[in-house]
Amino acid sequence: MRFLLPLLCSLAVALAPLCGQQTVWVKDSSHFDRGVPETLNFEEENRTYFEDFDADGLPLIITTQRRNDQGVWEPWRRRELSYDDGLMTQLGIQFWNQATQGWENAVGRTFEYNAQGDLVRRTYQRAMGTGSPLENDKRWTYSYNNQGDQVMVIYEEWMGNSWLDAFRQSWSYDGQDRLVEQLGQVWTGSEWVNSRRRTWEYDANSGALRTIINQIWSDGIQDWVNVFRRDYLSTGPAWTNIRTQLWNENLGDWENFERELLDYSATFQLNFRTLERWENDEWVPLYRGGYEFDGETMNSLWDKWDESAGEWNLSRRYQKVYDEGGREVLSLGWQTWDEGAGIWENDTTTVRFTHFWSEQTISSTAEAPVRIDCRIPNPHTPGIPFFCEQLEAGQTYQLVLSDLLGRPVSSQQVSGGAEWTLPISASAGMYVLSIREGHHLRFAQKIVLIP
Repeated sequence: MRFLLPLLCSLAVALAPLCGQQTVWVKDSSHFDRGVPETLNFEEENRTYFEDFDADGLPLIITTQRRNDQGVWEPWRRRELSYDDGLMTQLGIQFWNQATQGWENAVGRTFEYNAQGDLVRRTYQRAMGTGSPLENDKRWTYSYNNQGDQVMVIYEEWMGNSWLDAFRQSWSYDGQDRLVEQLGQVWTGSEWVNSRRRTWEYDANSGALRTIINQIWSDGIQDWVNVFRRDYLSTGPAWTNIRTQLWNENLGDWENFERELLDYSATFQLNFRTLERWENDEWVPLYRGGYEFDGETMNSLWDKWDESAGEWNLSRRYQKVYDEGGREVLSLGWQTWDEGAGIWENDTTTVRFTHFWSEQTISSTAEAPVRIDCRIPNPHTPGIPFFCEQLEAGQTYQLVLSDLLGRPVSSQQVSGGAEWTLPISASAGMYVLSIREGHHLRFAQKIVLIP
């Protein structure tokens, strides 16, 4: 297992409670540069500095500078953060006023949690003008069932003196705690009316996900209208074919659109994924992507299918580089392969992040629990089962997926001694996967999701 406890402590922003009082690695700064298209050059855009940390190594003040028209670095944005038991409760965003040479409030965000650490309310405030006080803007209220599954979120907007309902989403589960419906509704001022719906269907024998159907509500016929569906075909514990179909209203039937073929190693590490398009009654290859990791550099390489030559040619890539402690030091966005020059070049979307780390002694006295060993492929495709050892069979734990600022993206109750899966709705990206037993953090790992 690559991410052991010493490395977990290096991810101080999200994982410090595991480490106790000791020296940990914290991120000092990040440089953001934008690629110049069709070249290997980058232009400096902004610099972010982590200026202060709490006793657990969590960042308290983060400032960003950018170059002015004279090419001089000057203050631009500052973020101030607060925490409770490792969960972010306050985030204030300020911008630099060059005229007054001072920081002015722009955005305020408040996060509230229940006893299980689930996010129950997220409130945003903003300043209506330069130097104005923060005023309510919008908020989200979350609710959960007894199993810890999210069942509803209500989005409201501030109307000057009260909150007004705008939109809500609700989630339904079957008797096996599997998600079966996501319902979106709009508030008309007097009632909730249907807007969109997504339903999940599972294999009757294996219980594996088989189909997700997306629909929109038609006021004209007062019924749901199909839009598109995805079918998930699997071999063993992993999906091997994800097919997308569009609804043909004239034919009253589904038509093939795209499919993604996934190939794995014997240990279910993803080798490559192939995207194909349905054209002229057959599947036509478009792109093929794979991941290479040598312990330091992870490359995501994508080939494009050359129909005339009948072969795959290099097309695009993105790259992440880690130091000897597993800390991300470089993230290089999409680049395009120049076949003639035999080099990778920047395109209009290429950006580069460079991260700098240093050691810091923190004063947290939390006792480090016995390390849990989770056998989970990384990069990981949500929906593929994984297993965590050293957990008591039948005991309830909280499985939390968070972004790199510690904000929960999903949370679910799971039982020890069983296989688990991450929600298939999770977007691709870098996350922290953690397991909590009550208020105690039992496991945490940085993970790349590739849904």
